[in-house]
Amino acid sequence: MKWIRIGALVLAVATVSLPASGYASCHGTSAKGDGPVAPHLNQKPPDLTTLAAANGGAFPFEHVYAAIDGRLGISVHGTREMPVWGMASRVSPALYRARTWAIVDYLATLQGK
Repeated sequence: MKWIRIGALVLAVATVSLPASGYASCHGTSAKGDGPVAPHLNQKPPDLTTLAAANGGAFPFEHVYAAIDGRLGISVHGTREMPVWGMASRVSPALYRARTWAIVDYLATLQGK
């Protein structure tokens, strides 16, 4: 269990693994871009374990969050209104933000692995 503060709201959220988050189909359980859907895509999913290395050694938290929530406009992720992983994660804005930050935090732990 992890505590996340969003303004005055404090939430307890379960820690997230990539398979449970829905990203494993493209990015693989190792987050290296080798999921079962990857061979069928026009563009290979990126290796999410090298994001910090590609950013001068610092994990790009805000950039990764924006990639997940649709603000970067990554076409294979779908639109911001209907991302490829569906609307199920958007139960409430606060819960969605907490879940997304939990995924970002999880990806940060995978750097260099």
